[in-house]
Amino acid sequence: MPSDKQTTDAQTPQQYAAQLVTDACARALNMSPAAEVTRADPQFGDFASNVAMQLKDQLSQPPREIAGEVAAQLTQSDDIHVAEAAGPGFINITFTDQYWLSVTEQLPVFTRPQPKTKDKVQVEFISANPTGPLTLGNARGGFVGDVLSNVLETRGHHVIREYYFNDAGTQIDTLIRSVQHYAGEVEEEPQYRGEYVKELAEHYGQWQAGQEPGERVDWGSLLTSHVFEKYISPALDKMGIPSGGNQHNGGGQTLAYTNESQLEEEYDLAITEFGQELIYQQDGATWLRLSMLEADERDRVLMKSNGDRTYLANDIAYHYDIFRNRGFDRAIKIWGADHAGQVPSLRLVANHLFPQKQLEFVIIQWVRLIKEGEEVKLSKRAGTYVTVEELIDRVGADVARWFMLTRSNDTHMDFDLDLAEEESRKNPYWYVMYAYVRARAIQRQAAERGIVAAGELTALNPGERAIVQKLSRLPELLHQIEHSYEVHHLTFYGHELAKLFHDWYETVPVLDSPAEEAAQKLLFLQRFTAVMEFYFAILGIQPQEQM
Repeated sequence: MPSDKQTTDAQTPQQYAAQLVTDACARALNMSPAAEVTRADPQFGDFASNVAMQLKDQLSQPPREIAGEVAAQLTQSDDIHVAEAAGPGFINITFTDQYWLSVTEQLPVFTRPQPKTKDKVQVEFISANPTGPLTLGNARGGFVGDVLSNVLETRGHHVIREYYFNDAGTQIDTLIRSVQHYAGEVEEEPQYRGEYVKELAEHYGQWQAGQEPGERVDWGSLLTSHVFEKYISPALDKMGIPSGGNQHNGGGQTLAYTNESQLEEEYDLAITEFGQELIYQQDGATWLRLSMLEADERDRVLMKSNGDRTYLANDIAYHYDIFRNRGFDRAIKIWGADHAGQVPSLRLVANHLFPQKQLEFVIIQWVRLIKEGEEVKLSKRAGTYVTVEELIDRVGADVARWFMLTRSNDTHMDFDLDLAEEESRKNPYWYVMYAYVRARAIQRQAAERGIVAAGELTALNPGERAIVQKLSRLPELLHQIEHSYEVHHLTFYGHELAKLFHDWYETVPVLDSPAEEAAQKLLFLQRFTAVMEFYFAILGIQPQEQM
């Protein structure tokens, strides 16, 4: 009988199952394909493989027969309870209870962050124009970017979180004119409205009063800095995204920042690299000949005839800084849907200038705030919107974060304010948190009674086995998100895990069990809460001890 390879630091149950299938193919078929397995419907087993269907053409054999031969070899493993051919050629695999006990002992290994040995990644998120307080759309992208950064760090990547500070361009000129309107200097109707613009106008008047005769003032810099310090930075702090990082130097979970207005040199260097073949002058403007890079792409203006750089020009300068100056291997842009039109041109430019680098985009769709079944309108310019700080003050930072992570990035989101404010099991955040609270309550009560956890687990009931299987799924999910960036799967995972735990809790009287059994259950709960704490840390959520 072949010796079994137990789950190692680098193997999840899914990886181990795939390895066993590959080894079984080698013995049964004299072939060693890179077999893949997926989590199976519990009624069919723990894992399933379609390797037989992948090999049918090479072997000129019905896949059901191939599956039977491989399954026969799989059953020789001490860790496999059942392996059988099914359907047109699937192989269903069920591990033994003893194997899942060994996985329970490995759970602490699964929650260790990997060493930082992978690529250097910049994750840019929020990057809201500093023309007013953060909106719910900004918050959604911020939470997604923060959690994605946590996942990548856990998976061994060097991550810098960054805010691109758009302190130049048309939107800043529009803000200045709006402030000057409320200061009584211009009659032009303001594009930005609201109390915060009136407050800016008051500061504008004070700054003017303190101005020296003939002094030249950069009103754009003054206004945007004030907006950031008074409205944006405090909101980021409430979101759990510290914004104290220096330019290009965030580190840890601190948000670094780069000023658009300080990228003059990078723009000039990028223009030089494009060369005369791609850059040309027309009607006083500087153009980029994108049609030479992609036949279906139209040429784009980089600098207008008045000397102002376009969005594309500034983006090119920024990414020149990211890839050429700072040496990032990959840059992930968490952008709102209103910026989706800029993606094709920027990606084309990046592929031309930095062919060895990766530039990737996560487009975040709009958020609607729903109260009593009606939409609360959001508009920064109209001044009729709910700010991030107001939302967090009402529902709490962790609840806001959870709700923002419950939908796919490419799906419009309705934020149900009534449900978010409800502190009950109807609220999905509290439903998941309540599982952790229950587990911790049992542990505290056990300590008060002098009940000590066992040294090792010797048995799992069906509910515990199901929970261990779900807990062991977390590293696989993190690996998936590492490549897909679909962080919403984490909240779905948490809800499924919490349901399994609640079902178990309501049928197992831990503290009233015989002493030896209670000690076993306590050790099981320790494993459960440790993984939950790791899970909450990835989400950026603080575990609660009580509700």
